[in-house]
Amino acid sequence: LGYDPTTSYDYKLQCLVIQAVSSDNKEAKAFYSREVVICAERLFGRHTRCFKATADRPSPPDENDPRKPHEQMSCNIFIKDSWTEALENADEDGREEAKHLEKITDRLKDVTSVKGMYPELYEDCTSGRVRFTDPVSGRSHEDNSKTVLGDDVWGQLDKDTVLRAHKRIYTRGIGKPIKHIKSVPEFIIVAADIMRCHWEIVKRCDILHRDISVNNMLVRRNSNSEARGMLIDFDHSISINDKNDPTHAERTGTLQFMSISNLDKSELKPTALDDWESMLYILCWIGTFGWSSSTRANKTGDSGEPKQLDRWHMGTLKEIAKAKRADLDTYNAFQAITGEFNLGLKDIDLLFNLVEELRDMLIDKNSGKLAGALKKTSKQFNATTEAYENVVLSDPFEERVAKWEELSESLLTVLEDFAQKARERLGK
Repeated sequence: LGYDPTTSYDYKLQCLVIQAVSSDNKEAKAFYSREVVICAERLFGRHTRCFKATADRPSPPDENDPRKPHEQMSCNIFIKDSWTEALENADEDGREEAKHLEKITDRLKDVTSVKGMYPELYEDCTSGRVRFTDPVSGRSHEDNSKTVLGDDVWGQLDKDTVLRAHKRIYTRGIGKPIKHIKSVPEFIIVAADIMRCHWEIVKRCDILHRDISVNNMLVRRNSNSEARGMLIDFDHSISINDKNDPTHAERTGTLQFMSISNLDKSELKPTALDDWESMLYILCWIGTFGWSSSTRANKTGDSGEPKQLDRWHMGTLKEIAKAKRADLDTYNAFQAITGEFNLGLKDIDLLFNLVEELRDMLIDKNSGKLAGALKKTSKQFNATTEAYENVVLSDPFEERVAKWEELSESLLTVLEDFAQKARERLGK
């Protein structure tokens, strides 16, 4: 959106140089990168760019032999640069990823069970909104769409125009996309790690992720080459107990993985159950379409008809929510989803049994008003319209909000039990 003097290309070193402010705000700190991991070069959106970087200045290439490969960098820093929707006052914005990561890094530093399963904020420099000194005016300002356009132009825009702020996050810990997972058991292990991490963050930090999707799940390998999960991207996270946060009511996520309450733009309090619902959808999606080109089944059946899951991302938001309610409502209805799993995947039975138990825990393990996924309605006569109308008596998802902590614990137990079965399948 504008000129950024904090990032430049050094032709002598043949790498990007990204300037950051030290954590004590006394001096600039340089990071060096030759690898752009993500580059969303679209006209609209967050324009996210991610870099693998190092704080160690690399040596320049050999001038006497230009064909000689340049020195390999040992990158241990991950830099995320993006233009995200924001409130003008950062102190009032509950979506400040840097603040969430600062809290998570501090409160989980001694929790060894989730070490390496979340991005740890790099402590030697300041993450958050980018500021720099204008080379013409000499004034220091925040880099956002309002300062780029200027007060006069900004003042002429529609009052609902969304402000975008330039943010840069520096973290430790680098993972790989889930396409690098090697088997169904590995995927289940990664999913269990991520939801264990998710639960520790909920309990210890009062932070709800709100955007569980395949793009925010990474895999890391330990010294024994075992797959472990990593949860990233806290752009849309909120503080659970901050009821005055205006971002609580925002709809966030990827359509096929969004919870029903999210799709319905419900006034219900967001809870961990929304993220658990998203994980259930992810597991179904992986079982049907795979996680990489080598495991991907066609998105149409043998007859050429669309898959049942296509209803989870096609149509209006209300139509998608209605389809998901119908698919989750009963055991028999859910069979239409699991019946399209890719049977060619080894150990697909493990994933099949897992999603059935997760759905059972989320939907059927309760009695009365909590059972099922469809709204309970009754036909009542409206004297004004002189016609019978469907009146909503209760919504199972609304009733479950009061039990979200108990249900979340139970769902995690189910997933971790299956992760142990997955390790046994792998002989570990």
